[in-house]
Amino acid sequence: QFLPDMMLKGLDSHEVRLSDFAGKPMVISLWASWCPLCKNQLTQLNALQKEFSSGNGGDAVFLAINRGESSEQVQAVSQELGIDSSLLTLLDTHDALYRAVNGFSMPETLFIGKDGIIRERQRGLASLEELRRHVRDLQR
Repeated sequence: QFLPDMMLKGLDSHEVRLSDFAGKPMVISLWASWCPLCKNQLTQLNALQKEFSSGNGGDAVFLAINRGESSEQVQAVSQELGIDSSLLTLLDTHDALYRAVNGFSMPETLFIGKDGIIRERQRGLASLEELRRHVRDLQR
């Protein structure tokens, strides 16, 4: 399944099109503030993003896409968890992406190859090592 192209908004209201990241592996975590496991996954995603952007030769794009909540709610959770601006957080105000990829659980983490195909999906909480392995597989 190809990742559908959608226009989403950043926390600062700028628009981001998923196709802007074409040609790069992507890790997308679909989450909501009411989901305790999602919060744990966000902190892991933030750590992975830092790990794979700090000279490890990684070109993966990490996105935290919130499912239908307000910018204020999302910013509050990000601050509570210590998620910094290096993790690109986007708002899917109509929860369209989750529906388009047949989301099933929370969090739903997608691993997309450079060709735009969803290579793997992690449903529910994954360990940091599992997530790391999926990211490495994408970069092969």
